[in-house]
Amino acid sequence: KAADLAQFYVRECPTAGWQLDNIVQADVITLNFSKPDKSLRVTITNLGMARGRELVLLLVPKEPS
Repeated sequence: KAADLAQFYVRECPTAGWQLDNIVQADVITLNFSKPDKSLRVTITNLGMARGRELVLLLVPKEPS
């Protein structure tokens, strides 16, 4: 399930030093995490019974201040 996959990232990312900034849940689940020098967006889309789920990880370095 998409919710189970989201829970995995909510549980495991903080153990790698990521801070959970927010969760947006609608048709797509979006989890936003950050570290001082980068951000991570995890997007989970349920594609239906036959097609499963789509998982997209977007890692973006932050500009130096």
